[in-house]
Amino acid sequence: MYHLNDSEYINEKYYRKTRSVCPECLQPIGAEVFEEDEKIWMKKNCQEHGDFRDLISSSAKYYKWTHYAIKDKNGKVVWKFDKDGDTNPADFQGDDPRGCPYNCGLCEEHISTCSLALIDLTNRCNFNCNFCYANIMQSGYLVEPSLEEIDRVMK
Repeated sequence: MYHLNDSEYINEKYYRKTRSVCPECLQPIGAEVFEEDEKIWMKKNCQEHGDFRDLISSSAKYYKWTHYAIKDKNGKVVWKFDKDGDTNPADFQGDDPRGCPYNCGLCEEHISTCSLALIDLTNRCNFNCNFCYANIMQSGYLVEPSLEEIDRVMK
């Protein structure tokens, strides 16, 4: 599959700390992403709602291939992909030292086109995510298009 064996770090166990949210109260909490049984898992703990464990990827090898690893000053492997706990700005440029095609992000070497259309079916949401493309909490009115309206938008 792809170049899965090209990475010198592909056999290193994956582990990194990150931030997530409690699926019950949506409060930000610490999380750990780790490899176990050739899969990638996330575990997190909310003081109010307890422990959660979620499958991130059914293939640890593929997941690691989509990331990259560097060694820190002590020789420990550190897995990288994004800025843990922060959202990326619209002009995010990857910082993978291997360059293209591992440096996913906006660049002058590639052309991007719309490959996914998103249609708001409702703005009845209480997530209040800071990265929401619809910015639903700011609309001030209910959006729930009929099937006919959705059909018209798709045509």
